[in-house]
Amino acid sequence: MATNVQPINFAKALGFNSEAAAVVFAILYAPLLGWYVRQSFVRPTFVHFVLVFFCIIRLAAFAIRAALISLDSAGQNINILIADEILFGVGYFSLLYSAYTLVLDLEIIAGRPESDNPIIRLTKNRRLFRFALTVAVALGIVAASSNNGANSTTNQALHKASTIIFLLLTILQAFQTAILTKIEIEGHGKERRDNEPFGSR
Repeated sequence: MATNVQPINFAKALGFNSEAAAVVFAILYAPLLGWYVRQSFVRPTFVHFVLVFFCIIRLAAFAIRAALISLDSAGQNINILIADEILFGVGYFSLLYSAYTLVLDLEIIAGRPESDNPIIRLTKNRRLFRFALTVAVALGIVAASSNNGANSTTNQALHKASTIIFLLLTILQAFQTAILTKIEIEGHGKERRDNEPFGSR
């Protein structure tokens, strides 16, 4: 007696369940894309171009994510899932690395002295940061491309590892941005005090 083998829904296996969230984020990125396209013409800078690229990638990724969740035929197509993971990884890679290099470049312009702390110096290693981002993207792609079954804990673990690496790098970038902002504020305050007439101090 022949048994019917149910096709694997890879999207559900990775925990993609909220179609509404994917649709909402796709809608939110649409006006952001329009705004940054406008800004790219008004004030053509590298940051605006990267943000346009990021919004296009995210808009496409969330549209594909919504299709993966809502359509069984899409969810069962491993190639569509891989494309979705690549778009998510590459889009966030470009945004996060651009922000990271921007902060480091601003520190150089501001003449901030190099830290003697080996951990701080390690966090400013561009090659290491880029390598970590590449690992995060690769893990996400491997998790999506492995078809070991709908309940594969390995796929889910790889996907979570990719997300955790991205999260840690984002926290690191936010910390460096906060430190640079604090230094800039303190520097402007000291400059104002130095420029005050002696009698008004």
